[in-house]
Amino acid sequence: MMKLPHYLFGLSSLVLPLAAGCGGPDPNLGQVQGVVTLDGQPLADATVILVQGQGRPAAGVTDAEGRYQVALTGARPGTAPGVNKVRIITERGPGETADGTPIPPAPERLPSRYHAQTELAVEVKAGELTEANFELTSANQAKGKSPSKVR
Repeated sequence: MMKLPHYLFGLSSLVLPLAAGCGGPDPNLGQVQGVVTLDGQPLADATVILVQGQGRPAAGVTDAEGRYQVALTGARPGTAPGVNKVRIITERGPGETADGTPIPPAPERLPSRYHAQTELAVEVKAGELTEANFELTSANQAKGKSPSKVR
């Protein structure tokens, strides 16, 4: 009888759960992605949070081009279908780099109408991709552009 090395058991216990999660997007969720700009420029490192009622929020962080995609906990892309309020924040708490160097907190750069008193919302449909682009302004007047659906 052939004996398997012990490390193969450990390796399979890591790989099998990962493979189980590779079945694609959840058809009960809606996918949301888009671009966030501030005063016409891509807004990098902003957190985009979608919340529906008392449900679990979905969030994503913008890249250098302002692009984001929201996900529920972990790497599960998507959010609950229906009208979701959108909060966009740039504030960061204190932290540290990988080598332990302290990172000071960053104050919020956006007007409260985009986070604490949000005026933003997006309608999400189960099993569909919604392209939700947000053109934010730092001035007192909102210049909101309605999100559009991608088919």
